Amino acid sequence: MDILTFAPNFDAASRQEELRNDGLIGELVHIRNLWSELRDATDEYLRTIPGAVDTVVDDSERTPTIGQHDFELLGASGEVLQTTRFRSDGSLLATDRLDVKSLGQVGGRRVTLYSESGDAISQWRSATAFYAAWIEAVLRDEPSIIICDSAFVGGLFAGRKFDQAKFVQVLHSHHRDNTQKYYNSLAQGKLAILSNSDYFDKVAVLTDRQYKAIRDEDIASDNFGVISNTFNGEVIDSVNPRRRGKGIIVARLSGHKQIDHAINAVRDIDVQYGVTLDIYGTGDAFSYLAGIVNENSLEDRVSFHGYHPDARANFREGSFSLLTSKSEGQGLVLLESMAAGCIPIAYDMEFGPSDIISHGIDGFLVPPDDKMELARTIQKFMTLPEHEVEVMREAAVGRASEFSAEAITSLWGNELKSIAASPEATGSWDVKARLVGLKDRADGFHATVEIEGLSSNEASWCKLV
Repeated sequence: MDILTFAPNFDAASRQEELRNDGLIGELVHIRNLWSELRDATDEYLRTIPGAVDTVVDDSERTPTIGQHDFELLGASGEVLQTTRFRSDGSLLATDRLDVKSLGQVGGRRVTLYSESGDAISQWRSATAFYAAWIEAVLRDEPSIIICDSAFVGGLFAGRKFDQAKFVQVLHSHHRDNTQKYYNSLAQGKLAILSNSDYFDKVAVLTDRQYKAIRDEDIASDNFGVISNTFNGEVIDSVNPRRRGKGIIVARLSGHKQIDHAINAVRDIDVQYGVTLDIYGTGDAFSYLAGIVNENSLEDRVSFHGYHPDARANFREGSFSLLTSKSEGQGLVLLESMAAGCIPIAYDMEFGPSDIISHGIDGFLVPPDDKMELARTIQKFMTLPEHEVEVMREAAVGRASEFSAEAITSLWGNELKSIAASPEATGSWDVKARLVGLKDRADGFHATVEIEGLSSNEASWCKLV
Protein backbone atom coordinates (compact mmCIF):
# COMPACT_ATOMS: atom_id res chain seq x y z
CA MET A 1 0.00 0.00 0.00
CA ASP A 2 1.32 3.40 -1.02
CA ILE A 3 -0.01 6.50 0.77
CA LEU A 4 0.23 9.33 -1.77
CA THR A 5 0.62 12.96 -0.68
CA PHE A 6 0.92 16.19 -2.69
CA ALA A 7 2.01 18.96 -0.30
CA PRO A 8 5.25 20.60 -1.59
CA ASN A 9 7.04 20.73 1.78
CA PHE A 10 5.92 17.40 3.23
CA ASP A 11 8.79 15.17 4.40
CA ALA A 12 7.42 11.75 3.51
CA ALA A 13 10.51 9.80 4.59
CA SER A 14 10.57 11.29 8.11
CA ARG A 15 6.84 10.79 8.56
CA GLN A 16 7.07 7.18 7.39
CA GLU A 17 9.90 6.46 9.86
CA GLU A 18 7.96 8.13 12.68
CA LEU A 19 4.80 6.08 12.04
CA ARG A 20 6.77 2.84 11.73
CA ASN A 21 8.60 3.52 14.99
CA ASP A 22 5.23 4.12 16.67
CA GLY A 23 3.92 0.81 15.31
CA LEU A 24 1.16 2.52 13.29
CA ILE A 25 2.21 1.26 9.84
CA GLY A 26 4.03 -1.88 8.76
CA GLU A 27 6.83 -2.55 6.29
CA LEU A 28 4.37 -3.02 3.41
CA VAL A 29 3.02 0.52 3.77
CA HIS A 30 5.00 3.30 2.11
CA ILE A 31 4.38 7.05 2.31
CA ARG A 32 5.18 8.83 -0.94
CA ASN A 33 5.17 12.50 -1.82
CA LEU A 34 4.94 13.95 -5.31
CA TRP A 35 7.54 16.68 -4.81
CA SER A 36 9.94 14.65 -2.65
CA GLU A 37 10.21 12.10 -5.45
CA LEU A 38 10.49 14.64 -8.26
CA ARG A 39 13.25 16.63 -6.52
CA ASP A 40 15.55 13.59 -6.77
CA ALA A 41 14.12 12.04 -9.95
CA THR A 42 16.07 11.22 -13.08
CA ASP A 43 15.00 12.47 -16.50
CA GLU A 44 14.04 8.89 -17.33
CA TYR A 45 11.52 8.85 -14.48
CA LEU A 46 10.14 12.31 -15.30
CA ARG A 47 9.38 11.12 -18.84
CA THR A 48 7.19 8.32 -17.44
CA ILE A 49 4.74 10.96 -16.14
CA PRO A 50 2.28 11.35 -19.03
CA GLY A 51 1.94 14.93 -20.23
CA ALA A 52 1.96 17.05 -23.38
CA VAL A 53 5.31 17.34 -25.11
CA ASP A 54 4.41 19.11 -28.36
CA THR A 55 3.19 22.46 -27.00
CA VAL A 56 5.71 23.06 -24.22
CA VAL A 57 6.38 26.72 -23.44
CA ASP A 58 9.50 27.47 -21.42
CA ASP A 59 8.73 29.63 -18.37
CA SER A 60 12.18 29.31 -16.82
CA GLU A 61 13.36 32.70 -18.06
CA ARG A 62 10.95 34.38 -15.64
CA THR A 63 12.63 32.96 -12.52
CA PRO A 64 16.06 31.88 -11.28
CA THR A 65 17.29 28.61 -12.72
CA ILE A 66 19.20 27.72 -9.55
CA GLY A 67 17.89 27.91 -6.01
CA GLN A 68 17.65 26.15 -2.67
CA HIS A 69 14.10 27.28 -1.87
CA ASP A 70 10.93 27.49 -3.96
CA PHE A 71 10.46 30.89 -5.56
CA GLU A 72 7.22 32.85 -6.04
CA LEU A 73 6.81 35.52 -8.70
CA LEU A 74 4.26 38.06 -7.47
CA GLY A 75 2.04 40.51 -9.34
CA ALA A 76 1.50 44.20 -8.62
CA SER A 77 -1.08 43.46 -5.89
CA GLY A 78 0.87 40.64 -4.29
CA GLU A 79 -0.91 37.82 -6.10
CA VAL A 80 1.14 34.75 -7.07
CA LEU A 81 1.76 34.64 -10.81
CA GLN A 82 4.21 31.76 -10.88
CA THR A 83 5.81 29.29 -8.46
CA THR A 84 9.18 27.79 -9.30
CA ARG A 85 10.45 24.63 -7.59
CA PHE A 86 14.01 23.30 -7.53
CA ARG A 87 15.70 19.93 -7.25
CA SER A 88 17.64 18.83 -4.21
CA ASP A 89 20.83 19.89 -6.02
CA GLY A 90 19.40 23.37 -6.63
CA SER A 91 18.67 22.99 -10.36
CA LEU A 92 15.34 23.95 -11.91
CA LEU A 93 12.62 21.30 -11.53
CA ALA A 94 9.22 22.84 -12.30
CA THR A 95 7.30 26.04 -12.93
CA ASP A 96 3.63 26.50 -12.09
CA ARG A 97 2.42 29.52 -14.02
CA LEU A 98 -0.98 31.11 -13.25
CA ASP A 99 -0.96 34.05 -15.73
CA VAL A 100 -1.07 32.08 -18.97
CA LYS A 101 -3.91 34.00 -20.65
CA SER A 102 -2.47 37.46 -20.08
CA LEU A 103 1.05 38.15 -18.81
CA GLY A 104 0.93 39.64 -15.31
CA GLN A 105 -2.76 38.87 -14.69
CA VAL A 106 -4.04 35.69 -13.01
CA GLY A 107 -5.84 33.50 -15.56
CA GLY A 108 -5.16 30.04 -16.98
CA ARG A 109 -2.52 27.63 -15.69
CA ARG A 110 0.49 25.73 -16.95
CA VAL A 111 2.66 23.31 -14.97
CA THR A 112 5.98 22.51 -16.66
CA LEU A 113 8.63 19.93 -15.71
CA TYR A 114 12.29 20.43 -16.70
CA SER A 115 15.10 18.00 -17.37
CA GLU A 116 18.32 17.96 -15.39
CA SER A 117 19.88 20.09 -18.12
CA GLY A 118 17.07 22.67 -17.88
CA ASP A 119 15.04 21.73 -20.96
CA ALA A 120 11.26 21.62 -20.71
CA ILE A 121 10.05 18.01 -20.78
CA SER A 122 6.26 18.24 -20.57
CA GLN A 123 3.40 20.37 -19.33
CA TRP A 124 -0.16 20.26 -18.03
CA ARG A 125 -2.95 22.86 -18.11
CA SER A 126 -3.99 22.33 -14.49
CA ALA A 127 -2.52 21.13 -11.21
CA THR A 128 -5.18 18.40 -11.15
CA ALA A 129 -4.02 17.03 -14.51
CA PHE A 130 -0.44 17.07 -13.23
CA TYR A 131 -1.39 15.23 -10.02
CA ALA A 132 -3.36 12.67 -12.02
CA ALA A 133 -0.40 12.12 -14.36
CA TRP A 134 1.85 11.36 -11.37
CA ILE A 135 -0.72 8.88 -10.06
CA GLU A 136 -0.74 7.17 -13.46
CA ALA A 137 3.05 6.90 -13.26
CA VAL A 138 2.79 5.43 -9.75
CA LEU A 139 0.25 2.86 -10.93
CA ARG A 140 2.58 1.61 -13.72
CA ASP A 141 -0.41 0.09 -15.55
CA GLU A 142 -0.84 -2.47 -12.74
CA PRO A 143 -4.37 -3.33 -11.53
CA SER A 144 -4.85 -1.14 -8.46
CA ILE A 145 -7.43 0.41 -6.18
CA ILE A 146 -7.21 4.06 -5.15
CA ILE A 147 -8.87 4.97 -1.84
CA CYS A 148 -9.29 8.73 -1.52
CA ASP A 149 -9.69 9.89 2.07
CA SER A 150 -9.92 13.62 1.27
CA ALA A 151 -13.04 15.40 0.03
CA PHE A 152 -10.84 18.12 -1.50
CA VAL A 153 -8.70 15.69 -3.49
CA GLY A 154 -11.75 13.61 -4.40
CA GLY A 155 -13.37 16.75 -5.78
CA LEU A 156 -10.33 17.36 -7.98
CA PHE A 157 -10.53 13.86 -9.46
CA ALA A 158 -14.34 13.62 -9.68
CA GLY A 159 -15.32 12.54 -13.17
CA ARG A 160 -11.82 11.24 -13.99
CA LYS A 161 -10.98 7.61 -14.76
CA PHE A 162 -7.55 6.07 -14.18
CA ASP A 163 -6.19 3.30 -16.39
CA GLN A 164 -6.13 -0.08 -14.64
CA ALA A 165 -7.37 1.46 -11.37
CA LYS A 166 -10.64 1.47 -9.46
CA PHE A 167 -11.37 4.61 -7.42
CA VAL A 168 -13.04 4.60 -3.99
CA GLN A 169 -14.06 7.90 -2.36
CA VAL A 170 -14.74 8.17 1.39
CA LEU A 171 -17.07 10.83 2.82
CA HIS A 172 -16.20 11.61 6.44
CA SER A 173 -18.71 14.28 7.41
CA HIS A 174 -22.17 15.65 6.64
CA HIS A 175 -23.00 15.98 2.96
CA ARG A 176 -25.12 19.08 3.58
CA ASP A 177 -24.33 22.56 4.83
CA ASN A 178 -26.97 23.03 7.50
CA THR A 179 -25.92 26.49 8.60
CA GLN A 180 -28.65 29.11 8.64
CA LYS A 181 -27.06 30.87 5.67
CA TYR A 182 -27.13 27.80 3.43
CA TYR A 183 -30.06 25.85 4.83
CA ASN A 184 -30.46 22.41 3.29
CA SER A 185 -27.87 22.93 0.54
CA LEU A 186 -25.14 20.47 -0.36
CA ALA A 187 -21.82 21.17 1.36
CA GLN A 188 -19.63 23.10 -1.05
CA GLY A 189 -16.60 20.93 -0.32
CA LYS A 190 -18.49 17.79 -1.38
CA LEU A 191 -20.45 19.20 -4.32
CA ALA A 192 -18.00 17.97 -6.97
CA ILE A 193 -18.01 14.46 -5.49
CA LEU A 194 -21.78 14.20 -5.11
CA SER A 195 -22.57 15.59 -8.55
CA ASN A 196 -20.13 13.12 -10.16
CA SER A 197 -20.59 10.23 -7.75
CA ASP A 198 -21.50 7.75 -10.48
CA TYR A 199 -17.96 8.06 -11.89
CA PHE A 200 -16.47 6.54 -8.74
CA ASP A 201 -16.31 2.77 -8.42
CA LYS A 202 -17.44 3.15 -4.80
CA VAL A 203 -18.45 5.97 -2.47
CA ALA A 204 -18.21 4.95 1.19
CA VAL A 205 -20.03 6.76 3.99
CA LEU A 206 -19.48 6.00 7.65
CA THR A 207 -22.97 5.32 8.97
CA ASP A 208 -26.19 3.59 7.96
CA ARG A 209 -28.12 6.72 8.84
CA GLN A 210 -26.17 8.92 6.43
CA TYR A 211 -26.46 6.32 3.68
CA LYS A 212 -30.23 6.26 4.16
CA ALA A 213 -30.38 10.07 4.09
CA ILE A 214 -28.37 10.29 0.87
CA ARG A 215 -30.52 7.58 -0.68
CA ASP A 216 -33.82 9.13 0.43
CA GLU A 217 -32.71 12.52 -0.92
CA ASP A 218 -32.04 10.92 -4.34
CA ILE A 219 -28.39 11.93 -4.22
CA ALA A 220 -26.90 8.44 -4.11
CA SER A 221 -25.95 6.38 -7.13
CA ASP A 222 -26.07 2.61 -6.82
CA ASN A 223 -22.35 2.55 -5.94
CA PHE A 224 -22.78 3.99 -2.41
CA GLY A 225 -22.14 1.83 0.64
CA VAL A 226 -21.35 1.94 4.35
CA ILE A 227 -17.94 1.24 5.90
CA SER A 228 -17.41 2.65 9.39
CA ASN A 229 -14.20 4.07 10.71
CA THR A 230 -12.14 1.66 12.74
CA PHE A 231 -11.46 2.14 16.43
CA ASN A 232 -7.74 1.55 16.94
CA GLY A 233 -7.50 2.31 20.66
CA GLU A 234 -7.35 -0.01 23.61
CA VAL A 235 -10.56 -1.63 24.84
CA ILE A 236 -10.33 -2.12 28.61
CA ASP A 237 -10.49 -5.64 30.03
CA SER A 238 -12.49 -4.77 33.13
CA VAL A 239 -14.45 -1.73 34.29
CA ASN A 240 -12.78 0.11 37.16
CA PRO A 241 -14.71 2.05 39.83
CA ARG A 242 -14.94 5.81 39.24
CA ARG A 243 -16.65 8.88 40.63
CA ARG A 244 -20.16 9.00 39.13
CA GLY A 245 -20.25 12.75 38.45
CA LYS A 246 -16.98 13.09 36.54
CA GLY A 247 -17.80 14.22 32.98
CA ILE A 248 -15.32 14.39 30.09
CA ILE A 249 -15.28 16.25 26.76
CA VAL A 250 -12.53 15.74 24.18
CA ALA A 251 -13.18 18.07 21.27
CA ARG A 252 -12.07 21.06 19.24
CA LEU A 253 -13.30 24.25 20.91
CA SER A 254 -15.42 25.60 18.07
CA GLY A 255 -18.96 26.80 17.58
CA HIS A 256 -19.77 23.65 15.63
CA LYS A 257 -19.12 21.51 18.72
CA GLN A 258 -21.60 23.57 20.85
CA ILE A 259 -19.67 22.94 24.06
CA ASP A 260 -21.59 25.84 25.61
CA HIS A 261 -24.61 23.49 25.67
CA ALA A 262 -22.65 21.07 27.84
CA ILE A 263 -21.43 23.81 30.19
CA ASN A 264 -24.94 25.19 30.62
CA ALA A 265 -26.27 21.69 31.29
CA VAL A 266 -23.79 21.31 34.16
CA ARG A 267 -24.88 24.71 35.44
CA ASP A 268 -28.54 23.60 35.48
CA ILE A 269 -27.88 20.44 37.53
CA ASP A 270 -28.18 20.81 41.28
CA VAL A 271 -24.80 21.03 43.01
CA GLN A 272 -25.78 18.16 45.31
CA TYR A 273 -25.21 15.68 42.47
CA GLY A 274 -21.51 16.59 42.31
CA VAL A 275 -21.33 16.83 38.51
CA THR A 276 -18.05 18.22 37.12
CA LEU A 277 -16.81 18.62 33.55
CA ASP A 278 -13.20 18.33 32.32
CA ILE A 279 -12.73 19.73 28.81
CA TYR A 280 -9.70 18.73 26.69
CA GLY A 281 -8.99 20.62 23.48
CA THR A 282 -8.16 24.00 21.97
CA GLY A 283 -9.90 26.28 19.52
CA ASP A 284 -11.12 29.77 18.74
CA ALA A 285 -14.17 29.42 21.01
CA PHE A 286 -12.09 29.15 24.18
CA SER A 287 -12.56 32.78 25.29
CA TYR A 288 -16.31 32.58 24.75
CA LEU A 289 -16.60 29.32 26.70
CA ALA A 290 -14.36 30.53 29.51
CA GLY A 291 -16.58 33.60 29.75
CA ILE A 292 -19.65 31.42 30.30
CA VAL A 293 -17.85 29.55 33.09
CA ASN A 294 -16.82 32.79 34.78
CA GLU A 295 -20.22 34.45 34.44
CA ASN A 296 -21.92 31.48 36.08
CA SER A 297 -19.23 30.96 38.76
CA LEU A 298 -18.60 27.42 37.52
CA GLU A 299 -14.83 27.42 38.03
CA ASP A 300 -15.09 24.62 40.61
CA ARG A 301 -17.23 22.49 38.33
CA VAL A 302 -15.89 23.09 34.79
CA SER A 303 -12.16 22.90 33.99
CA PHE A 304 -10.29 23.55 30.73
CA HIS A 305 -7.14 21.49 30.21
CA GLY A 306 -6.15 22.65 26.71
CA TYR A 307 -4.31 20.38 24.33
CA HIS A 308 -3.22 17.03 25.74
CA PRO A 309 -1.43 14.47 23.50
CA ASP A 310 -3.23 11.59 25.19
CA ALA A 311 -6.46 13.34 26.19
CA ARG A 312 -8.55 10.28 25.42
CA ALA A 313 -6.80 8.34 28.19
CA ASN A 314 -8.85 10.43 30.60
CA PHE A 315 -11.97 8.51 29.58
CA ARG A 316 -10.67 5.68 31.77
CA GLU A 317 -11.22 7.85 34.82
CA GLY A 318 -14.33 9.61 33.50
CA SER A 319 -17.82 8.45 34.38
CA PHE A 320 -19.65 9.93 31.39
CA SER A 321 -18.78 11.89 28.24
CA LEU A 322 -20.72 14.53 26.35
CA LEU A 323 -21.01 15.10 22.59
CA THR A 324 -23.13 18.14 21.67
CA SER A 325 -22.04 18.91 18.09
CA LYS A 326 -24.30 20.22 15.33
CA SER A 327 -23.25 17.27 13.15
CA GLU A 328 -20.63 14.53 12.90
CA GLY A 329 -19.47 12.09 10.28
CA GLN A 330 -19.40 9.21 12.72
CA GLY A 331 -18.07 10.43 16.05
CA LEU A 332 -15.09 8.24 16.88
CA VAL A 333 -14.86 10.02 20.21
CA LEU A 334 -17.96 8.07 21.25
CA LEU A 335 -16.17 4.77 20.67
CA GLU A 336 -13.09 6.04 22.49
CA SER A 337 -15.28 6.88 25.46
CA MET A 338 -17.17 3.58 25.38
CA ALA A 339 -13.97 1.53 25.05
CA ALA A 340 -12.91 2.98 28.41
CA GLY A 341 -16.25 2.23 30.09
CA CYS A 342 -17.16 5.94 30.09
CA ILE A 343 -20.88 6.28 29.30
CA PRO A 344 -21.57 8.56 26.29
CA ILE A 345 -24.40 11.10 26.41
CA ALA A 346 -24.82 12.57 22.93
CA TYR A 347 -27.17 14.65 20.86
CA ASP A 348 -28.94 12.37 18.37
CA MET A 349 -27.49 14.44 15.53
CA GLU A 350 -26.69 13.59 11.95
CA PHE A 351 -24.72 11.39 11.84
CA GLY A 352 -23.14 8.78 14.05
CA PRO A 353 -24.52 8.62 17.61
CA SER A 354 -27.62 6.57 16.81
CA ASP A 355 -25.50 4.14 14.75
CA ILE A 356 -23.28 3.52 17.78
CA ILE A 357 -25.35 4.08 20.93
CA SER A 358 -28.33 1.97 21.98
CA HIS A 359 -30.25 4.39 24.18
CA GLY A 360 -30.36 3.30 27.81
CA ILE A 361 -28.24 0.20 27.09
CA ASP A 362 -24.71 1.47 26.48
CA GLY A 363 -25.27 5.23 26.46
CA PHE A 364 -27.90 7.94 26.06
CA LEU A 365 -29.28 9.84 23.06
CA VAL A 366 -30.72 13.34 23.52
CA PRO A 367 -32.80 15.23 20.92
CA PRO A 368 -30.49 17.64 19.03
CA ASP A 369 -30.04 21.06 20.66
CA ASP A 370 -32.38 20.17 23.56
CA LYS A 371 -30.29 21.68 26.37
CA MET A 372 -32.94 21.06 29.05
CA GLU A 373 -33.19 17.38 28.14
CA LEU A 374 -29.41 17.15 28.14
CA ALA A 375 -29.33 18.34 31.76
CA ARG A 376 -32.18 15.99 32.69
CA THR A 377 -30.38 13.04 31.10
CA ILE A 378 -27.19 13.72 33.04
CA GLN A 379 -29.21 14.02 36.23
CA LYS A 380 -31.04 10.77 35.45
CA PHE A 381 -27.69 9.04 34.97
CA MET A 382 -26.58 10.34 38.37
CA THR A 383 -29.58 8.69 40.08
CA LEU A 384 -29.26 5.22 38.53
CA PRO A 385 -28.38 2.34 40.88
CA GLU A 386 -24.69 1.50 40.76
CA HIS A 387 -25.25 -2.05 39.50
CA GLU A 388 -27.23 -0.71 36.49
CA VAL A 389 -24.43 1.69 35.66
CA GLU A 390 -21.87 -1.12 35.83
CA VAL A 391 -23.96 -3.16 33.37
CA MET A 392 -24.08 -0.12 31.02
CA ARG A 393 -20.32 0.30 31.24
CA GLU A 394 -19.78 -3.36 30.31
CA ALA A 395 -22.21 -2.98 27.39
CA ALA A 396 -20.39 0.15 26.19
CA VAL A 397 -17.05 -1.67 26.20
CA GLY A 398 -18.57 -4.54 24.24
CA ARG A 399 -20.05 -2.18 21.67
CA ALA A 400 -16.71 -0.45 21.08
CA SER A 401 -15.04 -3.80 20.38
CA GLU A 402 -17.40 -4.29 17.41
CA PHE A 403 -15.52 -1.48 15.63
CA SER A 404 -12.12 -3.12 16.06
CA ALA A 405 -9.44 -2.88 13.41
CA GLU A 406 -9.96 -6.57 12.59
CA ALA A 407 -13.72 -6.18 12.07
CA ILE A 408 -13.58 -3.05 9.90
CA THR A 409 -10.55 -4.28 7.92
CA SER A 410 -12.52 -7.40 7.08
CA LEU A 411 -15.34 -5.23 5.69
CA TRP A 412 -12.85 -3.28 3.59
CA GLY A 413 -11.29 -6.50 2.35
CA ASN A 414 -14.61 -7.89 1.16
CA GLU A 415 -15.54 -4.59 -0.46
CA LEU A 416 -12.22 -4.22 -2.30
CA LYS A 417 -12.44 -7.78 -3.62
CA SER A 418 -15.90 -7.01 -4.98
CA ILE A 419 -14.71 -3.76 -6.55
CA ALA A 420 -11.68 -5.43 -8.15
CA ALA A 421 -13.90 -8.12 -9.68
CA SER A 422 -16.54 -5.73 -11.04
CA PRO A 423 -16.57 -5.18 -14.81
CA GLU A 424 -15.69 -1.86 -16.40
CA ALA A 425 -18.44 0.23 -17.99
CA THR A 426 -18.12 -0.15 -21.73
CA GLY A 427 -20.99 1.79 -23.29
CA SER A 428 -21.20 5.42 -24.31
CA TRP A 429 -23.98 7.35 -26.01
CA ASP A 430 -24.44 10.68 -27.71
CA VAL A 431 -27.17 11.92 -25.41
CA LYS A 432 -28.80 15.34 -25.20
CA ALA A 433 -31.04 16.52 -22.37
CA ARG A 434 -33.32 19.56 -22.39
CA LEU A 435 -35.36 21.11 -19.61
CA VAL A 436 -38.91 21.47 -20.94
CA GLY A 437 -40.84 22.23 -17.76
CA LEU A 438 -40.38 23.38 -14.18
CA LYS A 439 -43.23 23.67 -11.70
CA ASP A 440 -43.21 24.87 -8.09
CA ARG A 441 -45.46 22.59 -6.06
CA ALA A 442 -46.17 22.25 -2.36
CA ASP A 443 -43.70 19.36 -2.02
CA GLY A 444 -40.90 20.99 -4.04
CA PHE A 445 -39.88 21.74 -7.60
CA HIS A 446 -40.81 19.27 -10.32
CA ALA A 447 -38.68 19.24 -13.47
CA THR A 448 -39.63 17.70 -16.81
CA VAL A 449 -36.62 16.72 -18.89
CA GLU A 450 -36.62 15.55 -22.49
CA ILE A 451 -33.81 13.12 -23.36
CA GLU A 452 -32.67 12.38 -26.92
CA GLY A 453 -30.43 9.51 -27.93
CA LEU A 454 -31.24 7.08 -25.14
CA SER A 455 -34.08 4.60 -25.08
CA SER A 456 -35.85 3.67 -21.86
CA ASN A 457 -34.20 0.24 -21.66
CA GLU A 458 -30.63 1.54 -21.97
CA ALA A 459 -30.33 3.04 -18.48
CA SER A 460 -31.38 1.84 -15.04
CA TRP A 461 -31.39 5.35 -13.58
CA CYS A 462 -30.62 8.93 -14.45
CA LYS A 463 -29.35 11.80 -12.36
CA LEU A 464 -30.01 15.54 -12.47
CA VAL A 465 -26.97 17.47 -11.17
